Amino acid sequence: MAASRKRQVEFMRSFGDTALIDAVAAMIRRYDADWLTDAQLSEVVAQQVSDARWSARNTRRNRRLSSEQKAA
Repeated sequence: MAASRKRQVEFMRSFGDTALIDAVAAMIRRYDADWLTDAQLSEVVAQQVSDARWSARNTRRNRRLSSEQKAA
């Protein structure tokens, strides 16, 4: 009898904090995004857009702060 989903996830995590993440990353490299559902793919894209916007805002803020420090 195959192990339950919960037991399989626990087993993966027993190899370290990043073992499950590494396994998922390997799946993405192997199968691209074909194994993601449309909803999951939309969630990933939305997170990437949010992260890019945050990074751009943070970069602008840091540049402004840096120029203010140089002017002072």
